[in-house]
Amino acid sequence: MSKRKKKTIHLFFLLPLFPPHFQLQPSLSNNSEIKVGETVKPMYVDQMRAGLDLDMTVAEAIATALSGSAAAGTTVDPAGTISISGRDVPVRQYCSWFNFKGSDQQKKVKVLSGGERNRLNLARTLAGAGNLLLVDEPTNEADVFFVQALEAAIQRFAGSTMVISHDRW
Repeated sequence: MSKRKKKTIHLFFLLPLFPPHFQLQPSLSNNSEIKVGETVKPMYVDQMRAGLDLDMTVAEAIATALSGSAAAGTTVDPAGTISISGRDVPVRQYCSWFNFKGSDQQKKVKVLSGGERNRLNLARTLAGAGNLLLVDEPTNEADVFFVQALEAAIQRFAGSTMVISHDRW
């Protein structure tokens, strides 16, 4: 069996964990069954960055993810505080953890480079309350700051992490 086939098989095991808006919905043809523990809460860093609103600023995009207000349709205060692991953190401070400092936090998402969008996507994902972090091809369009942020995030992450990559970094 080729390595590519093995990777595909592993992805078949993981994809049913994701919400229905993901495009790939494999079926298990060998009558296998997948059981996900009731305490498993997967988070997925999507290499396509589909969840980013191009008209928001960096601070707004992060505040929206942290507050969950995107679903509620309420106003987001990027100057406010958010709760990360039970600790109140100013949104701007959280942005700086991903190397968005000063005026970078006011940039519109649509003007960000691919590496900056990767960092923003990672910051939004890690704001979730999951305990299983799945990262798909994290080094596509990665800049040095993103790789550093990813390494630090994985080291600090209290849950399990699975990185799918062809890169050898």
